[in-house]
Amino acid sequence: MPATEVELAYLAGIVDGEGCITGRLGITDKRRWPNLGVRLLISNTDQRLVQWVRDKGGGRIYAHKRHDARWKTAFQWEVTLGQAAPILRSILPYLLLKRRQAEIALELHSLSIPALVGRKKGVPPHNIRRRLELVSELRIRNSRGAYDASSVKVAV
Repeated sequence: MPATEVELAYLAGIVDGEGCITGRLGITDKRRWPNLGVRLLISNTDQRLVQWVRDKGGGRIYAHKRHDARWKTAFQWEVTLGQAAPILRSILPYLLLKRRQAEIALELHSLSIPALVGRKKGVPPHNIRRRLELVSELRIRNSRGAYDASSVKVAV
């Protein structure tokens, strides 16, 4: 985790400019409720940037080779919900463009239920509805084009 206010602000700027906060709900036949997934990603063609982020916040780096020889290899840093939450909480005051996405991810984190508890008791219906609303809003905010809050639809 970045140690200084300057590093936190710098990381927030990287997330605003090069990052993505994404979520999904997957439903499998084995489960009676949606499986929650949130990821914080930063992509760049300069490996030094994603290595700095990994050194400060943990996570993994993946190299994506390009199909066109003229294109540079892209490097992607990634953390999932449990690792992303403390990072997002720390940089939230400095985020400008992705503040709402970070707030959504943090609320999704608060709605997560440990697997053993979920397996035994299931996920409450109001929790599932809220998860669906939040993931829908996150997807819309991450899509290309103008954001329209009225387009957030939840089907439960």
